This record gives sequence, C-alpha cells and structure tokens, in this order.
Amino acid sequence: MKTLIPVEVEWIDAHSSLNPMTINELEEQEPILTKSCGYLIKEDKEKIVLGFMCFGVNINDEILLKHYQVIPKGMVKKIIKLEEIKVKRKRRRLRYYENKTIKKPVVVNFRTSDGKIVGLKGTKAIRKPIKIKRSRNIK
Repeated sequence: MKTLIPVEVEWIDAHSSLNPMTINELEEQEPILTKSCGYLIKEDKEKIVLGFMCFGVNINDEILLKHYQVIPKGMVKKIIKLEEIKVKRKRRRLRYYENKTIKKPVVVNFRTSDGKIVGLKGTKAIRKPIKIKRSRNIK
C-alpha cells in the first residue's frame, strides 16, 4: 500500500463572472491566490493531483479516496510538505457506551516547514456514550 504524503499547495486560480463590468474594471482583475491541503497522489511536469478523504481500501489493497483535485503545474507557486503534530491528551473518565456508532467530525493537525499549523478534516466512527443517572439514597 502506498504511503500518502500530506501537503499544502499554494497556487494561482483563474476566475470568471457573469456580472457586467467596464473595461477598466476588467483590467484591474487579478487571479486568486488559493491554498489546497490534501494528500499528494501524483506530481509530474504538467499537473499535481491531490486526494482528500481516505476511507479504506478495496480488495486489491488500494487506497480509496472520495475527492480529488487536479492543479495545472503552471499555476503552482509552491508545495509545502506537512508533518503531523502529536498532541498530549487528558486522561478520560470511564464512560459506558450503547451498541451504536455515529460519525464524528475530526481534524488532524499538521505543521508546515515554516511553522504554520494546518488541519485536514474527515470523519471518525465512534460509539455514542450513554447517560447514566446516579441514584441517591434518601433517608
């Protein structure tokens, strides 16, 4: 199975509009600076392919991706490789769970080479906690 590398790609995006504008207004328009974070699937001299939302593997042990983005290489300003940040967690108290799973949104944080923190969003299946009422003995 291929190891996926998380990256942030900074690129210039084209844009258009259906709003009427004068020639002077059109001459002032600039391309939009865009940043995309995802897994680097392929990079060659023509394009960069990013994948998002990994959700398992198929029977051939190939990673399944729900979304992707193809960016022409001529529009790319820079590519930053991201590294995972390990966060210490507090100890959790004991909870009881019902036999039911729900989808919970999660964010995995990565630190770029220039120190910025970037989060990749996804979902995680979790078990829903049961609320337990404590009884008090009344005398």
